[in-house]
Amino acid sequence: MSSVPFVTTADDVLEQMSSFTQSRPVGPSVSQFTIRAAVEKGLREIVNVRDWITMQKLWRIPLVASVSGANGTSSVSYQAAAQTIGGTSYTHVITLTGSTFPSWAEGAEIRTGDGFTNCDIDQVIDATHATLKWPRVPSTDLTNVDYMIGRSWYALPPEMVAFWAALGHNAWFIQGFIPFEEWHALNKYRAITGMVRKVSIGPAPTQMGQLALYVFPWSLNNEEMDMVLKVRPRPIRVWGRDAYCYQGTVYGVSGSTVVTGIGTAFNANMVGASIRFSSTSSRPTGTAGSNPYAEQHTIVAVVNATSLIIDVALTNSYGSDGTTPTGLAYVIADWIDVDISIYDAFICNAQRQLAHLAGFKGDEIKEIEAFYQSALSRARIADDRTRQRMVAGSQNNQYSRLRDWPNRPIVGGSVSL
Repeated sequence: MSSVPFVTTADDVLEQMSSFTQSRPVGPSVSQFTIRAAVEKGLREIVNVRDWITMQKLWRIPLVASVSGANGTSSVSYQAAAQTIGGTSYTHVITLTGSTFPSWAEGAEIRTGDGFTNCDIDQVIDATHATLKWPRVPSTDLTNVDYMIGRSWYALPPEMVAFWAALGHNAWFIQGFIPFEEWHALNKYRAITGMVRKVSIGPAPTQMGQLALYVFPWSLNNEEMDMVLKVRPRPIRVWGRDAYCYQGTVYGVSGSTVVTGIGTAFNANMVGASIRFSSTSSRPTGTAGSNPYAEQHTIVAVVNATSLIIDVALTNSYGSDGTTPTGLAYVIADWIDVDISIYDAFICNAQRQLAHLAGFKGDEIKEIEAFYQSALSRARIADDRTRQRMVAGSQNNQYSRLRDWPNRPIVGGSVSL
């Protein structure tokens, strides 16, 4: 049995899509852009079909303890009009007296005065000055009032689609999920800190298109919150078909993680992608092609246009690193970030998307849709990774004859065959 997991690249997918289009009457007229758009759409959509086991990811968020200036230890003042600090003019400035802003203050929330005036810290200017984000600012200027600073939201990774229960530092209870508008009402009128009791999901204020976990109340301690996320596949940026993905040649020595290029155009986008080595001067293909690759690795760093680092040392030597080095062919492409159990369904979905984008005829689309549904059904079965029986109570009941089989449901036990 092979110890290498089943993994494919964007180059393999484009090869399959090309074969698919060539078998259709409109095949030659389908542009490379349309094919790639169909693949991207198929990859985005497949994650939403099911809560795939292989598309789950453990995630940890470090919560930060809120700080307070109550009881006269420190205070804040607020001025809406412009003032000059360090030679630069700022508006909506809040100034700390007797303390400094915590390192995580930018993007955090500050409550002033009675505790019910929620404001957002937009930019920390220096240790004692920051600007507030309009329109969530005090209605009047303030002088030396009490305050609290806390982190009400924490950015989630861009690939996050959904999450299961958020688990705090202790096991007294699991934090309950509430709608975003309900979180806003709680956060507005209950100015407290302590153990996080409720969580919600909303847009991250500082990053377009990113979601954040909102907590209530602010955490009283520096602690962690764990969760399981449903994540979308890694997007494709390096397709393996553009000249920079295979131009020139490469050489490397067995036992080394350094790959050197001759006439190559390595770039930072290639970090995380696959590099496949050929044993010849011909461009390597997938295992179904005419020149299957000899070895493949993940790129972990690009030093410059002619040098990169791979994750695991080369098993073989490629080309020569002598006085006048010579190289062999290679190809770089992004991995397809779906498990083998889902891969065929993903390919069928990409073909389905292409059929719509390229204007296939109605009967062809029906045929492709049916094939996709069949592949999806098989993928759902393959995604079930355990055959362990889940029962409660004793597992020692033995039934060897039909007359001994109970004629009503078994409660608190199980059946052993």
